[in-house]
Amino acid sequence: MRNKRIFDYFRKKQPPLRRCDHPDCGGDGLFRAPKSRNQLYDYFWFCLNHIRDYNKNWNYYAGMSTADIEATIRQDTVWEKPSWPLGGGAYAKSHTHFRFFDETDNTGHPHAGHKPYGDPRPSHIIAQERQALHELQLEHPASFAEIKAQYKKLAKQHHPDLNQNNPAAEERLKEINRAYQFLKTHALDAVKQA
Repeated sequence: MRNKRIFDYFRKKQPPLRRCDHPDCGGDGLFRAPKSRNQLYDYFWFCLNHIRDYNKNWNYYAGMSTADIEATIRQDTVWEKPSWPLGGGAYAKSHTHFRFFDETDNTGHPHAGHKPYGDPRPSHIIAQERQALHELQLEHPASFAEIKAQYKKLAKQHHPDLNQNNPAAEERLKEINRAYQFLKTHALDAVKQA
């Protein structure tokens, strides 16, 4: 008996049904449709048959030029937020060098000794980056172009073809290769996160 009273209570609270907005239709308007491209939140209410007809004929881009359609599509791809081309803008120019920090950093940075804001990498990765730069005889900050050029120079200098029967040069080349591979993977990830 109690369930019946609750059901009756909610049934009475339902708003009255709308009538279909199509002329000469007396059906219930259960389905909403935007009135126009400029009034997307102002609706017609149609019955099932008339909403199907409306949807078949609805064209959001009707009356727009090709340039307007292209601009709308481009805006929708970034959720109508401003964006900049990759590699452009002041933010990208401020991140042209890798930034390597660890606990012993003394660069005069106001937060010296701490990881920079937004750098989620563990401190042991940052220390390994510093060591890899040392192996390549570079100091931070170093751009990836500088790292690559120094790697080529050292690899050529310690190559086995130029240093035959010299195991020290071969070991040094292995260290250089390891350092370069580490910087190529982890340092590039650091720039993507920055």
